[in-house]
Amino acid sequence: MNNKNLYQEITKTIIEMLETQLEKWDMPWINLDSNGESAHNAINHTYYNGINQMLLSFMTYKYGYTKNAWLTFNQISKSGGKVLKGCKSVPVYFWSILYYENNKLIHEDIIKKMSKEEYESRKIKKVTLLKYFPLFNVFQTEGLNEAFYTVKEAVKRTAPEMDEIAEQFINKTGAKIDYKAGNRAFYSPANDSITLPHKEQFKSKDAYYDTILHELGHWTGHPKRMNREMHDKFGSENYAFEELVAELFSAFACSHLGLSKSITNNVAYIKNWITALNNDHNYIFKASKMAENALRMLQSEMIEQKERVEN
Repeated sequence: MNNKNLYQEITKTIIEMLETQLEKWDMPWINLDSNGESAHNAINHTYYNGINQMLLSFMTYKYGYTKNAWLTFNQISKSGGKVLKGCKSVPVYFWSILYYENNKLIHEDIIKKMSKEEYESRKIKKVTLLKYFPLFNVFQTEGLNEAFYTVKEAVKRTAPEMDEIAEQFINKTGAKIDYKAGNRAFYSPANDSITLPHKEQFKSKDAYYDTILHELGHWTGHPKRMNREMHDKFGSENYAFEELVAELFSAFACSHLGLSKSITNNVAYIKNWITALNNDHNYIFKASKMAENALRMLQSEMIEQKERVEN
């Protein structure tokens, strides 16, 4: 599958997710399975990131798999199993970066040893390619050890434990959050602050964390952080794009915190996103990359804060 077709296939799946949401109003961006886990490799237990997490969660939801656990074809074969006849794989993507000088490939290790001046003087060409590998859900296989198919009752954290994890993450961002009576939740770039209704006004704690993480997504776009364009009016393409970035940031943050995350129920946003996705197959990749980079920025800063405290 070439890059163009891969972009199209992934975009097609994301559009299906959004259209399903318009029909059913319960579609998750990030879905925790019966074991209480998001999409992960069934052998090494690595959790998939970004758009891959969304794609695999959607397939788990769509086909009713009770485990969000996945394997490559080689992992299935080496573990003594085989793929059930007629089952189709799900492609997950990764970026591959290649360097060329005068059309000749240069190994990445050589590039790492170059100074910035040498790199620029030699006019190295950097090429980023989107690649993929196929995965199968464990319930698309047979012949594996019974443990692969066993669905255990999820060991769920208590509500206070989940609250503490989420609150710690929110507090460590350092974002200014003002709680006011009312029904408005928004981020103000001019004041660099988030305004929210009081916690008790939300229908549930999930709704509260969903909302605050979404607004934190906008907060990461401030010029002193990720410096995204955030000043367009409601209904514009840039406004809709920023809403998608914030929505995906919230989804990725929920995955990081071990929470499920549903797609927004805002019909206008969803329809705008579907139109944009149909017009630009890079749209979801640009938005997810910005959202993931924003989360990584916060995670990196939190690690630095911890190291300073410990030292």
